Amino acid sequence: MNKPKAYMVATAHLDTVWNWTLEDTVKKYLRETLDRNFELIEKYPSYRFNFEGAYRYDLIREYYPEDFERLRRYVAEGRWCVTGSSWENGDVITPAPETLMRNILYGNRFFEKEFGKKSSDIFLPDCFGFPATLPAIMRHMGLRSFSSQKLTWNNGEAGYRVPFHTGIWQGIDGSEVVASLDPGPYVQSLERAPSRDRELFELLSSLPGGKDLRYYGTGDQGGAPTEDSVRFVEEAVGDPDGLVETVSAYAAQLADELTDEERRALPRTADELLMIYHGVGSYTSVAPAKRFHRSNEIKADLAERGAVFASWLGVREYPKKTLEKAWRDFIRHEFHDDLTGTSVQRAYRETFHDDVIVNNVLDGEIAASFSSLAANVDTAEGEGLKLVVFNPAACARRDLVEAALDFPGGAPAAVAVFDA
Repeated sequence: MNKPKAYMVATAHLDTVWNWTLEDTVKKYLRETLDRNFELIEKYPSYRFNFEGAYRYDLIREYYPEDFERLRRYVAEGRWCVTGSSWENGDVITPAPETLMRNILYGNRFFEKEFGKKSSDIFLPDCFGFPATLPAIMRHMGLRSFSSQKLTWNNGEAGYRVPFHTGIWQGIDGSEVVASLDPGPYVQSLERAPSRDRELFELLSSLPGGKDLRYYGTGDQGGAPTEDSVRFVEEAVGDPDGLVETVSAYAAQLADELTDEERRALPRTADELLMIYHGVGSYTSVAPAKRFHRSNEIKADLAERGAVFASWLGVREYPKKTLEKAWRDFIRHEFHDDLTGTSVQRAYRETFHDDVIVNNVLDGEIAASFSSLAANVDTAEGEGLKLVVFNPAACARRDLVEAALDFPGGAPAAVAVFDA
């Protein structure tokens, strides 16, 4: 019989904002995360560190360029793992599907450009619930695995129990991903080598296939796992006499190594994975942040449609850099303690500042694209003032259209409106 197998995922969860601001993250927490993990990588040959959120990597590139080059070397060696696939490890309940897909698009595009490799997982150890649409979005974006420890916070409440340790999560369209839903706390420090851990052996032996993802590390201020924990994993890797086969793993490794037979044997769920306590209040907290975010989602989509239409007709060049920057600048505020409304008030000064700027940029792009289109519409026939109305939806609509007009000679007693 094969030994049970533990995929040990070292991480240091970092809240971009929470009880602190972005300035604190840049000055202190990113700095400590780099220094402590660089030291562990140099000291322990088997150590492999997982860190999520391309936006954090972009901050490292901007503020610590020499360390970024060192980090690039560790990524190439497989010692530092780009994880989670996203621009920001954000909330996945409030944003629209298009925004979630953009988050993955910009995250993995950054990883591929800077490091020559992409991530194949969603890594959200601390988010406040996960919708049944997520597997479909993940598969559409080429991702294969998901992990979080947050659902264990439901305390086994009826209807909110963790459905399995590692299994298959099926989305609303039948899409499937391998999901690890009880990998242990991300703040876990190890007390012994996993290969000699009798309790871990019994847990893994009780699971279908005898394999599971296990977090160890720290949070929420970044940093690194304790050196004792790293040393225990180092001792366990390749331990010929151990009870448990131990792998110093990247986050998607378990899913990548499953055979077809092992996948078929895994338990399954097709449910929403929601938080009964920790998540519910965040759906309405700091409502202005959510309102700004939704306005930016709608305007970004409209700006894209107008820009593509104008470019297709040759009346305006597609503003690629401007639109991509706008998307990234408000997607970064989807962070799970930002958009959810659980951060300190001073963090929202920056959120509102950025959201208003993005909103104004998108207004400008919408006006520029549709003005270019309207200027090229033939309105020579017919009398009166000429209006061009654009329907951005992918279906015919019957809606009211409101317009502010200046009539020569003053406002008329009545207005008649005609179509083409």
